Amino acid sequence: MAGGRPSIYTEDMASEICRRLAGGESLRSICRSEGMPHISTVLLWVVDGKHDKFSEQYVKAREAQGYFYADSMLDVASLVGQGELGAAEARVIMDAYKWTAERNASKAYGQRKAVEMDLSSKDGSMAPKPLDTSSLSTEALEELMRARRAESQQ
Repeated sequence: MAGGRPSIYTEDMASEICRRLAGGESLRSICRSEGMPHISTVLLWVVDGKHDKFSEQYVKAREAQGYFYADSMLDVASLVGQGELGAAEARVIMDAYKWTAERNASKAYGQRKAVEMDLSSKDGSMAPKPLDTSSLSTEALEELMRARRAESQQ
């Protein structure tokens, strides 16, 4: 492929891509570099099922990138404190860094915490479980009955 971009996967290239991602560089920027494959080629390697090791490295590199951007926010704040960067400009930068950190390192920086729920019933279906009313007060039972009557009249 004279003069074209490489499309053949190599572990060295995959490691270089992941190293640069973890260092905060965008995949688009990496793929613009000489000797690097097109971004679509890299993304196909991530999802094609043929490059499992790279897919795992890529996910870890993206997570590391999230930590990189979270750490970079401190540098931006310092620049504002030193008067080298305006608050409005810093806000734009910080929002981008925060957005990336929240998505790439969501366990550490995500706004929503993942909650594991077992929605299956004893028979393996997702049928609703019967409501246990034995511990409800008389007032709560009456309120529940009123709500069910109102629901059935709609």
